[in-house]
Amino acid sequence: MTIQEIFTVKNIIIYFVIIFFLQGNIYEVEIIGCQKYKEEDIKNFLGEMGIKEGINKKKINLKDIEFSIRDEYYGIIWVTAYTDGSKLLVEIKESEYN
Repeated sequence: MTIQEIFTVKNIIIYFVIIFFLQGNIYEVEIIGCQKYKEEDIKNFLGEMGIKEGINKKKINLKDIEFSIRDEYYGIIWVTAYTDGSKLLVEIKESEYN
C-alpha cells in the first residue's frame, strides 16, 4: 500500500467512527402542541431534568419526561415523547376547559 492509500483508509475509518458516536446524541428538542405554555418554558423544565441538546439518547427516559411534564404543568392532559433520528420530540395536548 502506498502512503496515499493508507491515509485514505485511515480517513474512511475516522469518518465512520465519528458518525457512530454522533448518531447516539440528541441535537434538537422540539415541543409540539403548546398553546397555554411557552415552548421555551417547557425546554427550560427539561433542561432542569438534564435533558439538553447534546445529551446521549441512552440517558433519556421518555416515560419520565412524559410523567414529569404532566405533573408539573396544570392543564396538560396528554404528553408523548419520542426520538426521531437526532431529534427529541415532545407532543403535548392541553385541556380545552382551562
